[in-house]
Amino acid sequence: MKKLCMIGLVAMAMTLTGAQAKDEAMGTAKQEKEAKTEQDANLQEVTLTGTVEKVEKKKKDGSVMMAWFVLVDEAGKQIHLPKGKVDEFLGSKVRITGMGIVSQKKGKEVVSLKSVISVDKIEATATPAK
Repeated sequence: MKKLCMIGLVAMAMTLTGAQAKDEAMGTAKQEKEAKTEQDANLQEVTLTGTVEKVEKKKKDGSVMMAWFVLVDEAGKQIHLPKGKVDEFLGSKVRITGMGIVSQKKGKEVVSLKSVISVDKIEATATPAK
């Protein structure tokens, strides 16, 4: 009988501990959701111009592990582009309009693009012949 009571107490303690851990995990998820909502409120429309390039991270054996697209502006600054809509413009000079966050870090303007609204290819203007 004592063993049965002891087993019951241990099971009850484990249940309470599991419920407390679940509540803590849900609290963390709620905080992350609030932070994401706050970040979404800071989004603004951003228009960027540059050349679309593909960046690949390779394994030691040379195979591609990860790949993503960046927009390289005329100053050489690389801006990470979200997935989709830009892969067909690889190597082209484009004007991208999207939603993003513009912030200041170490006195420099940093653009974080979250979504792409439109991509317009900029045609190279022909220089007049002499």
